[in-house]
Amino acid sequence: MNPVDFHVGIVGKGKMGTSLFGYLLDFEFPLVWICKTKNDVEELEKQVRKRWTRTFRTGLIDHDRYENRLNQIHVSHLPRKLAQCNLIIETITEDLCLKRKLFEKLDRITNNDCIFASCSSSILPEDWYTHGKRKDKVIGMHFFFPVPFTNIVELIITRNTSRQTLQNSRLFLNHMNKKFILQQGESAFLLNRLFLDFQAGAFQLCKENNLSFKEMDDLIVRDFFPVGVFEFFDRVGIDVIRNSIDRYTEKAKNRGFYKPLLNHLGNMIRENRLGMKTAQGFYTWEAQQRVTPDNNNQKSSIEACNGSIKDRLRGWYVDAATRFVEQGYCTKEELTFAVKEYMNCEKGPFEM
Repeated sequence: MNPVDFHVGIVGKGKMGTSLFGYLLDFEFPLVWICKTKNDVEELEKQVRKRWTRTFRTGLIDHDRYENRLNQIHVSHLPRKLAQCNLIIETITEDLCLKRKLFEKLDRITNNDCIFASCSSSILPEDWYTHGKRKDKVIGMHFFFPVPFTNIVELIITRNTSRQTLQNSRLFLNHMNKKFILQQGESAFLLNRLFLDFQAGAFQLCKENNLSFKEMDDLIVRDFFPVGVFEFFDRVGIDVIRNSIDRYTEKAKNRGFYKPLLNHLGNMIRENRLGMKTAQGFYTWEAQQRVTPDNNNQKSSIEACNGSIKDRLRGWYVDAATRFVEQGYCTKEELTFAVKEYMNCEKGPFEM
């Protein structure tokens, strides 16, 4: 398939769907964006036209390309508008039943040669597509937010994914200038699973050492990553994080290690403390800015145990990375590049 032959559909107008659609606007293929309600369509169409009008007025494109591109972009609340697409990427909420219903509907609408892809961060392709006529054309494309600035994608295949589907998916990502790690089964969602022990360990260390979540995040930002564990949870959404960790660790031999964190996240969900989207989580948020920590833990000086905490965090992180490489999920080089892109950090786990 030639890159210009892609006719791409995006389903979902959340944070990821909006970021992915915005990135794809700069490429030549036709785009269809499906949002949830009719009320969304007019506002999203205005945003698209405003962006391309600004690009035209600054002289970056001529009038012919301006008109042609606007004619290639369609926003709708009607899934049937995806009928002519040959690649559809789903970005809706992490709800298995909703994903299955969506793809059952798309099966009836689209041509047999259309590739179905999901941007799911925790649900395998063989779980969201269980019945239908195109098991050979099903694949996971896990992009990371924000799409324009994160040059890594987890490309997840099933036992039934055909060589042609994989080849066309690779061609699409190459045309988008995106690097990818090929995964299947046990190796799927590698990057999120890499940090599970680090995250559960950070929670455990807060309890063991009577540290506030802010103190732990401050240490992590200073010595490991640009964002702390608990701020990251708030930004993604406590409900999304809990469901993902629950799926990732479902068959883990050491599942008990994750239970205290899972229980705490469950309590936060029941209290509707879902992070940034409800303005309360591990932190308090105003206008999407973190303003105060949640001080459920009594504050204490972290300096006395600073060294041992860093050593234990580093151990969980490096051990997980080493285990994934030894299991053949990826190479050291692939993992190092992917982590740097995903976490926007200067060092990978093997460089610490």
